[in-house]
Amino acid sequence: MVNNIGIIGTGRLGLSLALALEPFCSIPWVCNRKGTSIQGFNTISIEELSNKMLHEVDCIAICTTDKEIENVVAKILQTSSNLQDKVFFHCSGAVSVSVLEPLHEVGSSILAMHPYQTLPFPDKTLLQSIPWLIEGYDEAFFTIQPMLKHLNAITYKTKNILTTEEKLLWHSTAVISSNFTATLYQIAASIINKLGIDSPEVFIQSIAQQTITNAHKSLHNNGRIEMSGPIIRGDMNIVYQEIEALASINPLFSSVYKQLSEATKQISTTILNDSPVK
Repeated sequence: MVNNIGIIGTGRLGLSLALALEPFCSIPWVCNRKGTSIQGFNTISIEELSNKMLHEVDCIAICTTDKEIENVVAKILQTSSNLQDKVFFHCSGAVSVSVLEPLHEVGSSILAMHPYQTLPFPDKTLLQSIPWLIEGYDEAFFTIQPMLKHLNAITYKTKNILTTEEKLLWHSTAVISSNFTATLYQIAASIINKLGIDSPEVFIQSIAQQTITNAHKSLHNNGRIEMSGPIIRGDMNIVYQEIEALASINPLFSSVYKQLSEATKQISTTILNDSPVK
């Protein structure tokens, strides 16, 4: 069980995790690159990280950017060579747990724990009751389980260590489901505003929520997402006219609409696990 945890990286994810775990366990310190003060926490810089501080905690969460994880591992190993029985995990969705292997080689337990969530700002509630993909060793997973239970996490542990390509593919699903969707919402809102219609958020919220409900229900029942609209009906004349109309206000919107229309037409006629792109 995790009793004391240190958190390296205090961006939106790291701070959200610190706030979410504060009632569950002691957080002797949080660490960021410059030691920028975080209200309510003892904050240190990465250069101030000491052997004593590493031994004040039994678990360390690495919540830095993907490219910084390897540097953090090197800094930890430079700071202490006695890391037996420590648990380390990183929260990247795109980087394999293998980046922490040097820590495992000196006796630590390691995991990659990716919260399948979008974090536009620090908020502890965003980490409650969400799916986490867990990759790594069973002993570390066993130790960390009470912490995940505190977060009411829905955990999915991989059977094997994912390859670099597999981890990138995994993370791409989150980008497609969240960032790309948000981009499309922004385009839709821009068009509604362009037409002089008030409250685009009301229209987008209504259709987005129903789309999510439909997707969940149809995936569960049929193994694929059922759709509606002119592409599904085969009314491509309307689609082509809308592509032209969009080009008159923003060529980017028109290009996105055209490419997604082509993708939707192909995907709507294939089995979910088939790839229409060769």
